Amino acid sequence: MARRRKDRKSWRARTPRIEADCAGLVGALEQAMLGDELALCAWFGHAPPVLRRCLRDLGVASADVKGGAQIVVLRVWKFLRSGRSVAYEQPWLARIVRNVAADLRQRRHPTDEPLDAASPIAADEDPFQEVDDADEVRHWRGQVQSALHMLPQPNRKIARLRLTKKGATRRAMRSFLIRWSRRTGRPIGPDQALRYWRETLPMVRAAVEGEDLKGRWPRRFSTKNRWTTTPPPQFHSDGE
Repeated sequence: MARRRKDRKSWRARTPRIEADCAGLVGALEQAMLGDELALCAWFGHAPPVLRRCLRDLGVASADVKGGAQIVVLRVWKFLRSGRSVAYEQPWLARIVRNVAADLRQRRHPTDEPLDAASPIAADEDPFQEVDDADEVRHWRGQVQSALHMLPQPNRKIARLRLTKKGATRRAMRSFLIRWSRRTGRPIGPDQALRYWRETLPMVRAAVEGEDLKGRWPRRFSTKNRWTTTPPPQFHSDGE
């Protein structure tokens, strides 16, 4: 019993770090709540390792950590798909993580009390039965990633970097495109670089919906597109 109390005190002491970890996930989540599918798709790729660490720090058994991270991701997905929004994403995400951790601990140790008693998990909600939601997320992410093959350059590269690089911010991408354009022999300025950035998300949406990209953006698919034949420079994310 003393061991159990010591373990509980240990993970409660790590709560501030949980808040900090959740803060690191909020940037892309804020964009996702504004309807940015690329930000949401990237978040699904970057979040699980951080969420697993948070759950481990909150006393979740190692065998439950991976499944618990998936539960958090699915709850975020269901919330965003409902069209709702929150004013403060960091405490909202941290509360979801704490509630999932409390639920998983209770499954292992039924005498434990939930950490966040103000927002208990519904008694009839079984997070391990969310298979359909997981399949929906995988299908949706697969659609977004497949759509990238239909994009012209440099929009395809922009989208791929946004999905794979945490530091692929608008500022970092603008610098990257300007350096790449110099290699093509037709340098562009900051405004034109931002134009490429802004049009990438509508292109992805159109590709997912099966629209004719060449008909909508004919100049981007021109045979004179030098982005296609010029290899890009190394990308430097913010903070590097």
